[in-house]
Amino acid sequence: MNKIKICFLILTAALAVTGEELIFDSDKILSLVRETIENSTESIFVLTETVSHKDLADLLSKKSMEKVKVELILASSSFDKSYSRHKALLSSGALIFSLQSKNSIRSTHILSDGKILVSGSFPFSDEKYFGRDFCIKTERKESVDNFLDYFLKLKSKCKIYEQVSETLLFDSIAPRLNDFTNKELFIRGIVSDVTKSPKSETYFLKLKKNKAVMTIVFFESFVKQLEKKSVNPMYFKGKEILINGLLIKHEKYGFEILPADVGQIKIYVD
Repeated sequence: MNKIKICFLILTAALAVTGEELIFDSDKILSLVRETIENSTESIFVLTETVSHKDLADLLSKKSMEKVKVELILASSSFDKSYSRHKALLSSGALIFSLQSKNSIRSTHILSDGKILVSGSFPFSDEKYFGRDFCIKTERKESVDNFLDYFLKLKSKCKIYEQVSETLLFDSIAPRLNDFTNKELFIRGIVSDVTKSPKSETYFLKLKKNKAVMTIVFFESFVKQLEKKSVNPMYFKGKEILINGLLIKHEKYGFEILPADVGQIKIYVD
């Protein structure tokens, strides 16, 4: 018998003793998540990869506007996804924290009012994205306290996600790019160079000021969007542009913005 089966049997036995239920049905999982959020009156802490389910995101926003404390830790890589609902959550007053990690957050955890913990392998998304997922609801104090302690420690290592509404000049902020990491920005600057990856259809647009460099990365999916508009990525070389996106600091490649939609980049017109 392999380790996964042994762990599953141990988990099932433990749940039987405590009276907790293990759920595999995606509809029931989403129903439980919805019910947990709706019944929250004080606080909701969420740890997940990204929030893309519109109804659940709207429900979290509603709770936030009702003065329920809503905090989410999301993967930093999710903020450039067009399907992410983080902007609406931020507008509602929810606090969002950016977790920078090489690994994906492969589970979802929701703590309601410091008393009820819903955890599982499911994504915070529509049913069609579920695989062989499961979910557990527990009110055991030990489990709740352990997760809360983990959430707070993880949050202390994250950066709070923010939006800066005014347009920033790259030449002005170049010496202090560190101050703007993990913030969604509007940056105006001149593209000094455009290069293409030798291994893929990925393009790199460089904005430079002295030793400071910021790279705008056009992945293949973005390039295809440009092609539909009859725009070649090389066209941006030497152009003054307006880019909107999350500024990250990659361990290897430095400061980057990875736009997901062509609406995030425009030729600047004075």
